[in-house]
Amino acid sequence: MQAVSPLRLLFALAWFNSVPVDWLARFMIQIHISKTYLYRLPMPQPTDDG
Repeated sequence: MQAVSPLRLLFALAWFNSVPVDWLARFMIQIHISKTYLYRLPMPQPTDDG
């Protein structure tokens, strides 16, 4: 397992808790979310430069 920087973890947490991602996930599925649907969501890639 590869170590992930705290900044990247915070970025991912903020992304998954955002309103647009919530709307997109609810639009894609009706009942519950699984890894399959999570992998389909667009995920911007931050840089560790700051």
